[in-house]
Amino acid sequence: MIITNRILAKATGFTHPQIKRWAVAFLEPDQDYGQHSGISREYNFEQAVRIFLGGYLVRDLKFTLIEARQILNDVGKWLKEKEWEISRWVNFRKSKSSGGYVVETDFPCLDLPIDIGVGNDGRFFYNSKIIFELKKIKEPDLWQEKYELGYFGRRSAISAVPCRSINIKTMVDSLAKLIAQRISG
Repeated sequence: MIITNRILAKATGFTHPQIKRWAVAFLEPDQDYGQHSGISREYNFEQAVRIFLGGYLVRDLKFTLIEARQILNDVGKWLKEKEWEISRWVNFRKSKSSGGYVVETDFPCLDLPIDIGVGNDGRFFYNSKIIFELKKIKEPDLWQEKYELGYFGRRSAISAVPCRSINIKTMVDSLAKLIAQRISG
């Protein structure tokens, strides 16, 4: 599936110039696309997710472009080490009944929150909680989780600055649904 700047802007609520700026900041250069080529850049879903997450880190969590790029690289490397590819989690298919697009997801976990911290030396460290199973064991609100705690990045003397969090699974799922809606109608 091809995603344009316009579709991505409508799906995310980011402005068209923000999408273009973040594509330059967070993606590898595209030989066919240039600032003055007159050709609009197109993305695959994994690139759209990278722009969306990077934009969220900059606009909402107030990281700089350089910091957001480093976080995206670190999280991407960690996902690769786990042999998880975002492009395998989401599949867009044409609906026979509505004619629009439908999103099919197959996530390796129920939830994937990651806390991002900055050490005293300015390096990032990450704490993840990969939730594999969640079941209610008692009414009204007692739940049991099966999860894996993880850490990656460089743990240095931990700063008193609070961690900021992203939930990769929730953000990927939301973006997929928003893109399917924008492409369909």
